[in-house]
Amino acid sequence: MNFAYKRSILITLFSFLILTGCEQKFDSVIDSFRPDYQVISIAPSSDVYFNQFDSLLTISIQFMNSVEGIQNVYCNIYASDGSKLNSNPISLLDNGNPANGDNAAGDKIYTNKYPLSRYNPNGTYNIKYFLTDNTNTTKEIAVSNFNFSNGQNNIAPVISNLVLVDSTARDVPLTFSVDVSDANGRSDITKVYYELYRPNGTKVFNSQGISQFPLFDDGNTASNGDLVANDGRYTVKLTFPNSPSVPLGDWRFEFTAVDRAGALSNTIVKTVKVL
Repeated sequence: MNFAYKRSILITLFSFLILTGCEQKFDSVIDSFRPDYQVISIAPSSDVYFNQFDSLLTISIQFMNSVEGIQNVYCNIYASDGSKLNSNPISLLDNGNPANGDNAAGDKIYTNKYPLSRYNPNGTYNIKYFLTDNTNTTKEIAVSNFNFSNGQNNIAPVISNLVLVDSTARDVPLTFSVDVSDANGRSDITKVYYELYRPNGTKVFNSQGISQFPLFDDGNTASNGDLVANDGRYTVKLTFPNSPSVPLGDWRFEFTAVDRAGALSNTIVKTVKVL
């Protein structure tokens, strides 16, 4: 066995001993277990009535098994019109703090309160519950439904403050708007529209057979001319085409709003002369 061969064997053996001696052993274990949390109760799950002295809705969810791996429990509330009431997730806490409605810490019941308003619409509401576990995985774990009554009799919407020119020419764009309010809340308004009548008294229908033309409160200035979304002012743009089918003379506009119960507002009538 020559010297070079012996030297190669020694280097290989030495390298093996170094690598073996540097092997690390870890005492801590990363827990990747994702438990399934069994829900045994949620609230509310029945009728809820608005109370001017206590408008706070108590929301809770109770688990049966271990809650060791829970990082966060929260919920979102959706009104009967599908809109989400809360702008941020509502954290549900098991901290025994009466301020958020929790009676006892560590009892596996996570609770918080959320204010309802008499301006929230009547109907069936949904609460969706979510859980984030110790692996940072978020799951929807439950849904509850309840019927909400805002304590008010249905009142028809009211339209006012029409802004519309007295006269216009064909091929000239015009923008017009009205204010609409509802004692049952702005979300109770389902449609604001105008109907249009020719100088001979016949009603205008579009190619789809529609005669109720909508006004918008969406803040889409480019399309509808509305400046601010959800401010109660409804707006639309219109141009009378320069066409023989558009006669000169007095055109009548009738403006109406309707709510969820189908109640009609007052009607504002305005005549515009097409020159």
